[in-house]
Amino acid sequence: MASPISLQGKEMVVDAMVNQLIQDAEKLKLSYHPTWLRLLHFDLDKKQSDTTESDVISPSFFISHHGQLDPHAELNATLNSFFETGTNQDSDNHSQCRFIARFNWLKSQLNFSKTDLTRVVCKRFNQWLRVENIESLSLIMATGYLENPASFYGHPLLKTNDNQYVKGAGLMDLSFNFGAIVPQNENGLVYVIRGLFGGYEAGFSDTLFYRQNHMYLENELRDLWVYEMNLEREQQLIIVYHLWELMEAKFEYYFLKENCAFKMAELLELALNDKVTSDLPWSIPINVFNRLLEMTNNERPLIKEIRFIPSRQRRFYQKMHQLTESERDIVSMVVNQELSLKSERFLKLSEKSRAIILETFMDYYKFRLVKSNGDPRFIQKRLEALNLRSRLPVTAPEDTITLKRPSPPTSGTFPGLFRIGAVSNRDLGGTIEIGIRTSYLDLIGNGNGQLENANLTTADGWIRFNEEKVFLHRLDLINLQNYNLSKTGLPGDGGLAWRFRMGWEREDLRVLGNSVFHLTGGIGKGFYLNKNHILYTMIDGFSRFYKTTYVSTGAIPSLGYLSEPITGWKFLMEWGSELPFDRSEPDLNTYRFENRFGTSQYWDIRLSYLKRQTDEISTSINFFW
Repeated sequence: MASPISLQGKEMVVDAMVNQLIQDAEKLKLSYHPTWLRLLHFDLDKKQSDTTESDVISPSFFISHHGQLDPHAELNATLNSFFETGTNQDSDNHSQCRFIARFNWLKSQLNFSKTDLTRVVCKRFNQWLRVENIESLSLIMATGYLENPASFYGHPLLKTNDNQYVKGAGLMDLSFNFGAIVPQNENGLVYVIRGLFGGYEAGFSDTLFYRQNHMYLENELRDLWVYEMNLEREQQLIIVYHLWELMEAKFEYYFLKENCAFKMAELLELALNDKVTSDLPWSIPINVFNRLLEMTNNERPLIKEIRFIPSRQRRFYQKMHQLTESERDIVSMVVNQELSLKSERFLKLSEKSRAIILETFMDYYKFRLVKSNGDPRFIQKRLEALNLRSRLPVTAPEDTITLKRPSPPTSGTFPGLFRIGAVSNRDLGGTIEIGIRTSYLDLIGNGNGQLENANLTTADGWIRFNEEKVFLHRLDLINLQNYNLSKTGLPGDGGLAWRFRMGWEREDLRVLGNSVFHLTGGIGKGFYLNKNHILYTMIDGFSRFYKTTYVSTGAIPSLGYLSEPITGWKFLMEWGSELPFDRSEPDLNTYRFENRFGTSQYWDIRLSYLKRQTDEISTSINFFW
């Protein structure tokens, strides 16, 4: 047993070693080094003299009582904690293990070799992740999902790529998510309001990738795009080490800015020492992926490879579309109970055709199972198709249906828009138009790899001016539209079209200004005439709120046509008739014809005609950012 004197002497030696490390850290100014500030989640843009606070709101994330406000105090406390003694039983709670990213980074900056620091074995961390098996890291984009406001714009995930599993699968790799901690069955409107104003806590979570694969591809029918990154070994390690530190940390969640995209970008900045987050007051996933594509890392493109993982719905669509016309007829007749899988017509088909049809049925009924929230009829039908398929030979490679890879999300236009154009109004003459849109895509835009046949724009404002006046022509706070089209014509595929728009618009195009606040929304039905031509009909309700406290309400039946006849030209035609419920107000027919020309990610040209009380022609050039 050691004597009190020897213990005191050892403590003095440890204090001397720690003090030397603290002095060395002071000389190197490590407490305000960008990497240290990122590890503590301080704002790098603030000066040292400014009052600053970490974004982490969990006290357990800090060793010093002042660590949330003072990165210098946290660094000193962290160095001291590395030399604390403990037992094997509590080694996982030692700060060398709890803050493994801090430990490894500080060890790379300071000369720990001159100390007799005892290295603690981090058993729980080693069980959580075998870092020696990590080959690379990927950032994954789950495509947009209009059934959840938090996922309108898509959602990013981070995944390790383990070298012990088959490349391209990786279902047992570890994946990471950042999201708000939302009570079950939270009302959608409540969620949006609380999310906008920081009403939720948020944090990182981890799970094996097969769970994410199942949730996004099978349950939510969303495609996944895997962007594998060229990162050096030290860059990979600091990311996964820091994720370990963050597993119990909590942040305030803000729907527009400090969201999943922002936090994933911050995490990558830790390794890249370069700007990935946006300086804009909003953050959306596609901006992060576009930024990564622009970046290099040690003179190599940061993005090494882009892989596509199709959803169950997309797999079904592509299998269905690659059937022959006769095979598609059989699928349709079986689904509509006009033909049996035991019928002579089906059994006369070649083994190859029967195998392909049965595999299509398996995807179709799994798709229907998801859309119907687990209807047991579709479980039984899928099992029947699976049973029949198992009796046929394995499909030869040359007979396998190959899934066509669509364009990745980063091939579409950038989400922000700046517009400048000229307008000719029959009653008012010429005006100049300037507009700006924060996000994201519109019906006639180049939305490659994004939501198909949908409109999702926010903060889309148009100002016009002439020699007399500057006035607001239109401001859409939000403009959502989804045609919800059936690509196969089979039951359960597609549904009602719907749209919702909120903002200000000019009531009368014959008058300068006079914008009024409105809510407009409705339902309808859309149909493919062929893959490039869509016909739809809608019936909307509207409410316009006038300054005199009068509210005008009514209905708008409309008929529309969306077409892309050739690459680079897409147009929308719509006729509608506004029918106010107050019959003292006149009915009003409206027509619009909007054209987009161009295929660039950076710009396009638009030509439009609008009739509403008067005739108006406009042309504009639009720049995307």
